[in-house]
Amino acid sequence: MLHLTIKLLTRKKRTTSFTIMPSYKTALVLASVLLCITTTSGKNYVSPLNVVETFPIKHDARASLNSCPCKNKLLCMPLSRAKNKYPTAPHVLNFIKKSKKTEVFAFVVKCDASVWGKFDWSKLTTVALANFYDAELICHAHQHGVRVVKLGNFPTTKLGNITARRNWINIQISDVTLKFLDGINIDYEDALDPFTPEQYGLTSLVKETAEVFHTAIPGSQVSFDVAWSARGIDGRYYEYKKIADYSDVIFIMAYDEQSQILKGPCAAR
Repeated sequence: MLHLTIKLLTRKKRTTSFTIMPSYKTALVLASVLLCITTTSGKNYVSPLNVVETFPIKHDARASLNSCPCKNKLLCMPLSRAKNKYPTAPHVLNFIKKSKKTEVFAFVVKCDASVWGKFDWSKLTTVALANFYDAELICHAHQHGVRVVKLGNFPTTKLGNITARRNWINIQISDVTLKFLDGINIDYEDALDPFTPEQYGLTSLVKETAEVFHTAIPGSQVSFDVAWSARGIDGRYYEYKKIADYSDVIFIMAYDEQSQILKGPCAAR
């Protein structure tokens, strides 16, 4: 019997930790998620989950149902918006039902339907796409009442620059709107010293991102990934309390593996 202990993220001020004994289907889902992750060895390896996006997006672009890739055009509407406009639609009812349960969040690196089609979509609540886009996945996820968000990262050197932050946020909201997504997961993991412009700038970035997203797409999800401890893990001295207050979801990266520290014993074991 396979025993898995999963420490899930918090939805505002709730933290959930539990142990499950998965069935064959559940084990298959977890294995499928892992199949989407590419592993690389070497000193210069950069995780695909931690890449700063620099591609240009037209700021005046607007998503249109005419460009919707789904057979059912309602599936191109962010789930939070569909909840208000079409509350009795089957996929919306599923979304509402899942919204009352524990968040089950999956990070997915580029793969196709032969992999993500095996996920147990009845359990998932949010899927974060790591630097790729799959329109078919969007339709499939929304059909099962599952949010799809993009990953976003920001250059440390520009955290104190309010203009750079605003430009980045405008790019993110345009991208999310064009691709019929439900929000953004901010996967920032650089080291920051306490009481610095960069530390305060990161907090402002989260606050400003949430304000813009919640205005443009009411009910959209803004999440932030944090280390397994708030005590400066890997030099990450962030204003965790404020970031948690501004975010809809905090994802605690309490993985059973060593983080960026490459020397010394692994505290996760």
